[in-house]
Amino acid sequence: MAGLGGIKGLVLLLGIVSQASGSTITVSIFTVTSKSAVLRWSKYEGALSYRVTASLRNSQVPVVFASFGQNTIMGSVNSLNPNTAYTFRVEALDSHMNMLTDATMDGSTAPDVPTIVMASSKESQSITVEFTAVSGAISYILRAETSDGSFFSEISVPSSPGTVTNLQPYTDYTLSVMSVNSAGRSQPSISVEAKTGKMGHDMKGQERKRRDIKGKNRTRQDRKGKDGKRQNILKRKGKERTGKDRTFLKGKEIDRMGQDTTGQEGTRQDNT
Repeated sequence: MAGLGGIKGLVLLLGIVSQASGSTITVSIFTVTSKSAVLRWSKYEGALSYRVTASLRNSQVPVVFASFGQNTIMGSVNSLNPNTAYTFRVEALDSHMNMLTDATMDGSTAPDVPTIVMASSKESQSITVEFTAVSGAISYILRAETSDGSFFSEISVPSSPGTVTNLQPYTDYTLSVMSVNSAGRSQPSISVEAKTGKMGHDMKGQERKRRDIKGKNRTRQDRKGKDGKRQNILKRKGKERTGKDRTFLKGKEIDRMGQDTTGQEGTRQDNT
């Protein structure tokens, strides 16, 4: 009876192993970058290694592959093209590298990595970053961090330029940018250094703007005053011209031509 029980136990164990070996594994995409993809898969009983391949969508020819040990359930494939659709495949292999089972998953890589053109700060709590546009990107992520790790921030912007806010005055920051599509985000760009302005610079800039506005208003008022003076002078000149276009200024008779005619009338009478 004991021998029969042992045989039943062995048959039951073989049945479980056979059932496990006959099942399929599951695979999912954990994350992607512009040039790589990280996959996760379920462990398969009896497998001594796993092979991960990537082929262009609708193609059966793998372009890259990677091998992993029997206890590994996550791995990456590299040297992929940015913003490209792939079919990923995970194979469970036995000791002779024969495939026991496999699973596939469609996915895409992230867009290419942008390049920062310029980073500058005109205010004490923000830095503006200009960067190149990337094909296939639907948005971008700006990253700002301090060298000592005390500050780390990421914000999403639709396009260039983008501004990182809520920074500390007169502080050095390391900045980078990543492109984003529906599959994921690219690797960070080559970083650049930028420093925020001093706190007083913001108030000085606002005061300068106020002075400029006041100066413009004063200039307009001066122009109005000059125009009024011109009009008053013209009015006085108009009043000085009487019926015969003669007037007396400082005791002199002045005709239309501006000549002094004082005494000429008496001379004409003497001649007669």
